[in-house]
Order: sequence, then structure tokens, then C-alpha cells
Amino acid sequence: MEATATEGPNPRKPSSAAMRWLGNIAAVVTLATSATVLAGCLSAMRTVAADVPPEGWSRPVEMSHINRDTLTLTALTLSLRHSAVVSPSTGVFRVARLSPRGERRVDTVRVDIPPIVSRTGRLHETSAPALPPTAFSEPGEWRFTVTPLRAMQGVWSVAIELN
Repeated sequence: MEATATEGPNPRKPSSAAMRWLGNIAAVVTLATSATVLAGCLSAMRTVAADVPPEGWSRPVEMSHINRDTLTLTALTLSLRHSAVVSPSTGVFRVARLSPRGERRVDTVRVDIPPIVSRTGRLHETSAPALPPTAFSEPGEWRFTVTPLRAMQGVWSVAIELN
């Protein structure tokens, strides 16, 4: 008797449709994992801001930020939104940072505002680094207080960018 080969599906070998389905699932899992890792490494910039009286700002301004990321290094930038005419042209500020546990750090930040020739009346923005990259090691509400050491005119708002 002679053995003959029979044609038909092999129950142990997956079909090509099943292989495509598994390949798609693997691609989705890989993409989701990559996106999660990148999202942790590339955290978005967060900004807290407050309006100040443009006719003369001399009092402390308080802002707060809810921190959830305790691992990423975060640089602080102090930004001013101002008119074309600002007095004085160099602002020196005391920036106080209060952690959720009550630890306080105070830094002095200098912002040089370049001369602006503008007749449009629109507002301009000038920024300066406030702190080198640091980890906000505690989750919770961080409070910031920005105080000009000399009264400023022409500044409409102040912001702290965390990036």
C-alpha cells in the first residue's frame, strides 16, 4: 500500500489571517508601550500666571501648581507680559517656592527687557531662567510668590513656566 498525501488545513499551523491578527496586536502593544515611555520622558510645559497692575506693580503675587510628576527634572522660567514701555528696563525679582511639606526656597531672578519699538500697542513677552532643572520630589500643591524688588510699570502679568 502506498501512502498518499492529503491536502487540507493543518490544525497545528495557524492560518494567515490569524497570523496577521497577532501581528496587528503586537504592533498595537509596541506602539502603546512606546507612547507611554515617551509621555513620561517628554512631559508637557506647565504654566501658572497672575495678572499684575500695569500702572505700578510692587506687591508679591502668588501662584500655585499641583505637582504629580516627582521624577522628571523641571526647569523654571520667569516670564513677563508687558507693553513696549516698561520701567525699569531690568527687573529683579524674588521668587519664593514653598513645597507641600512647607520647605521654602528663595531665589533672585533678573529679567532684562530689551528695547522695543512698537506703535501697535500689543503686549510682548520676555523670559529668563529662574531655577536650573530640579525634581519636584513631592506630589501636591507647590506655591510660588514673585515679588519685584523695585516697582515696575508696564508689566501686565507674570508667569512661571515649568518645563
